[in-house]
Amino acid sequence: MRSIYPLRPTSKFTTGPERQKFKFSRSRLSPSHTFHFPTIKLANLLSSKIIYIILALILLIGFIFAFVHATRITNINCYTQFGSCPTDLANWTTGYFGNNLLLSWSTIASDIKAQFPIVIESKAEVKDKSTLNLQLVIDQPIAAVTTNRLSQIPLYFLVNKSGILITQSDHNLTPTLVALELNTPLGSKLPASQTQALAIISQLNSVGHLFTAQQLSDETLKIILEPSAVNPISTYLQILFPLDGREMPDRLVSALQLILTQATIEPDRAQIDLRLTQPVIQDLTITITPTPIATVSSVATESGLKR
Repeated sequence: MRSIYPLRPTSKFTTGPERQKFKFSRSRLSPSHTFHFPTIKLANLLSSKIIYIILALILLIGFIFAFVHATRITNINCYTQFGSCPTDLANWTTGYFGNNLLLSWSTIASDIKAQFPIVIESKAEVKDKSTLNLQLVIDQPIAAVTTNRLSQIPLYFLVNKSGILITQSDHNLTPTLVALELNTPLGSKLPASQTQALAIISQLNSVGHLFTAQQLSDETLKIILEPSAVNPISTYLQILFPLDGREMPDRLVSALQLILTQATIEPDRAQIDLRLTQPVIQDLTITITPTPIATVSSVATESGLKR
């Protein structure tokens, strides 16, 4: 039966050099020469740092939360590349008054660009704890369009060079087209005839003419020119332009300029019709009085008197 106790070392391990070697090996492996790591202190240090970090994060989040809810908008400075924002844009920004400053700062630039087709670029900056600066780049209108009824309100729609209604205004803009009707929603393109009419009056305005413009039909634009540096004719002058799109607006305006500089127009009221292949100048002062048609009874009465 084997003993449960370990065997004692034999004599060859307990005498002579071998014994000394065995003692040296045992002494080298003695527990008194092993290293003890401060595991408990390290764990306490790490847990303390984690607690400090968590407390710092809680304080930071609380500060941000308090700051976000404490800053409210009371003023928005709105500017474009031409100066102060138009009335409709400025009025729209007042809807953000009382809102959170930081939240509004992050969304107002994209919101106004989506709401108004006239806005090409937008940028918002925080001026102070209650004020935003809103910088806009807007599309430049070439003309305005209205109708006889809308002009009495007054209500005008500004149009860019592509014929798109980009914004509305309560004041007139030179030049202005008085259209037959206006059924195009804001942000959409006008019909071809109205787009052609706006291109013509934009060309006339760039040359330097003073005039009023009215759409008579889908095929005709009426312009009444006033005396100016580019219009030496001091009489009432009415121009009829075609809106069928066969001629470019700049060519039609060039033809009118040629007539004004070379033709002699004597009547006090004249009309130049550019809708024809060969423009026609008509004297509007000439009125034709129709000859009355005699009735049968009057002829019979006259014949009876003669008898």
